[in-house]
Amino acid sequence: MVKHVFIPHSGFHIGFEHGSEIDWEHARAILNCDLIEVSQARWDGENYEMLVDEEFLYKKKSLVNYKATQAYRQYWTHQENKKPGSIDMNRVNNTNIFGHAILIKKNI
Repeated sequence: MVKHVFIPHSGFHIGFEHGSEIDWEHARAILNCDLIEVSQARWDGENYEMLVDEEFLYKKKSLVNYKATQAYRQYWTHQENKKPGSIDMNRVNNTNIFGHAILIKKNI
């Protein structure tokens, strides 16, 4: 099973489990874009792969996705706590996630 969490830029989120990981065609359709950035996130105390709408940065209304940004920062803060001095936390704290995001947790 794979757990997915969809986080639109509006802040509402929905989680669901599926027998297989979301494929690129469906991810592009859900995120409403062609260009997807792959990153990391931490949600409910667990690490996830995060797919982000990379094209949203170029749209006129570049709204910050606060929940996805928080999940991104929590992942890197967790990594820094495990190995202090290994992460550029200034960069992490200055990074915002824009647009929609999908979190993926494999083998639950």
